Amino acid sequence: MKRTSPSAWWGVGLASVLIAGGAFVAFSWEAEISSFVSLPAGAILLSCFCAILWQKDTSRISDDAVPIILLAGLGLGGVIAVEPINRLFMIGLLGYGGFFLSRHMAASLQKTLALVHLGLAVVFGIVTLFLDETGLMVAGLFLLVTFLPLVPFHLPFLGVVRSSRESLAGVWVVVWLATGLSQLKNVEEFFHLEGLWIIPVFALVSAGYASLKAAGHLLPREGIAYAAITLLALLWGLLATFFPCGGMGSSLWNRGRIADEWDVAVLCLFTRTVWDT
Repeated sequence: MKRTSPSAWWGVGLASVLIAGGAFVAFSWEAEISSFVSLPAGAILLSCFCAILWQKDTSRISDDAVPIILLAGLGLGGVIAVEPINRLFMIGLLGYGGFFLSRHMAASLQKTLALVHLGLAVVFGIVTLFLDETGLMVAGLFLLVTFLPLVPFHLPFLGVVRSSRESLAGVWVVVWLATGLSQLKNVEEFFHLEGLWIIPVFALVSAGYASLKAAGHLLPREGIAYAAITLLALLWGLLATFFPCGGMGSSLWNRGRIADEWDVAVLCLFTRTVWDT
């Protein structure tokens, strides 16, 4: 059987992303959607479009086109779909992350811990469909720290980025974190839980640890992953510091919105930096 040429894969991938982008623009035009949806979804589409576009002259597009399209579908479903359908896409993204790690990451303790973490996240994602309010908040918080990772919950994110090639790693960064950023609209619920004083501690430890790791790594993908974790630690610190003090007031809510938009923009820059290395 004749193998499909790289140019054909490139055309299929580019057409798929353009069709998805056109559908999203049409949907946004008809329905007023919040920035918690539009910004992450736009970042996912932009990263996938650029990832495929920059690979036109490479032979590896046949290996990367299907994962890029699959990640785009799972990411957009997790961002755009209504609850609880969006959780099914999030579960699919976690499951695909586990499959990807099992195939591409070398055997190590870090791989084992990352797979265990992803397994727990999938279980929590499934049980959120059936839990009461308190259980739903606990499971939702675990999913949130998985997609917006703080140390020591960063191993799945770090694993999929480090085990990927160039532009595919950039797509993983944007899809993974954009899925988490889209869930920040539910963050007010989590601050009713007891014991969340520990979040600023995790944020401080994550910022220090990840910044040192980012500065000390020669591998661009791993350094960028740790840089993203550092920025996410700042975002978690802002949420944990401002929201409990004054509720969801307009000025504090706008600060959270600014942090969200700034972080998505930085993710796009991260993706472009990965392609240049």
